[in-house]
Amino acid sequence: MQITDWLSLDVFSLLILILIFLSSRHSFDYRSPQHRLFYIMLAISAVNLAADLGSRLYKQAGHGGILVPVIVVLFLTYPVLAYVWFRYLSRQIFADGQAPGRWQQILILILFLDIAGILASLQTGWFFQFPGGGYQRGPYYGVANFLALANIVLTEALLVTYRQRIDKQYFTSLFLFPLIPSVCSLVQKHFWGISLISCSITFALLMVYLNLQQRLMDTDFLTGASTRRRLDNYIEEKIRAAEPGATFAAIMIDIDDFKQINDQHGHLEGDRALQHTTAILRRCIRNEDFLARYGGDEFCVVLDVASREELEQVLQRIRTAVSHCRCRRHGDTVPVQLSLGACLYDPEHPVSLREFQQQIDTLMYADKQRK
Repeated sequence: MQITDWLSLDVFSLLILILIFLSSRHSFDYRSPQHRLFYIMLAISAVNLAADLGSRLYKQAGHGGILVPVIVVLFLTYPVLAYVWFRYLSRQIFADGQAPGRWQQILILILFLDIAGILASLQTGWFFQFPGGGYQRGPYYGVANFLALANIVLTEALLVTYRQRIDKQYFTSLFLFPLIPSVCSLVQKHFWGISLISCSITFALLMVYLNLQQRLMDTDFLTGASTRRRLDNYIEEKIRAAEPGATFAAIMIDIDDFKQINDQHGHLEGDRALQHTTAILRRCIRNEDFLARYGGDEFCVVLDVASREELEQVLQRIRTAVSHCRCRRHGDTVPVQLSLGACLYDPEHPVSLREFQQQIDTLMYADKQRK
């Protein structure tokens, strides 16, 4: 490919990033740390593309003096983007957005070494050099590649280690995000003059953007729980995979007297009650368990448990948590009350999704009638 072809590819990739930004402004929540990190990655990628575009324009025009800061910026964007990706991934995996300390310490060390090596190369020429106003790789260019690879291996290891906390339909795009630029980096390393990394990052970010859009479609805006549609698909997946000794359970949950809350205190208080209930349920289940808003004031939790005893332990945690919780309504403190219906799926006597949901729904209403 001619240099003009690579320039066209950079410009096209930059336009894709702009379109992603424009199309996401009305659907993403700027208050969400996850969405903010995505925008940071978008901005870093745009700077990376602009630097790659500038390096080719300046090399073609022979402006060696301007080439130096452009190359430095180009090199710096890679480790910074990799670290922001680690932070984004941590948000996907951990409820508080913080990976275990040892992971953070190692990745911060890699980031520091990479940035230190890049800045030192201005004097030492380790990673890059500028003979005669032009650009060439330094004798330790491979070290920069090694640090980048170490970062990618660690983030992929983090993802695989905690894969049970990631929904299967999102796992693939998260796993592929760093791999695509890595493969392109290996190609670019062995074929001088080919520019693939910057454009491949744009493609990888497009995958993440589509992932986020899918998550928005699958997430209840008010409570942050999954939607009924996603719940139905998830339970159907669990039914297909269930076998003796490896089954699952579900809990149907209903807020008692919810209509009375809306009628006496208004829909805003009703919304707060829904959010409060969601927070209680999240504290009582594991990160890998599935929580959805079934509809109205009903929620459903899907758990990977193999015995009734394990299921009873979760039910008891929810009852205990609810008994200690109070919700403020117009200055008054009132208890939160829930009705629960739970059932362990029996793969030896399989039933359909609707039949299973009817079972736990019936058990939940039986619990309500006993009060």
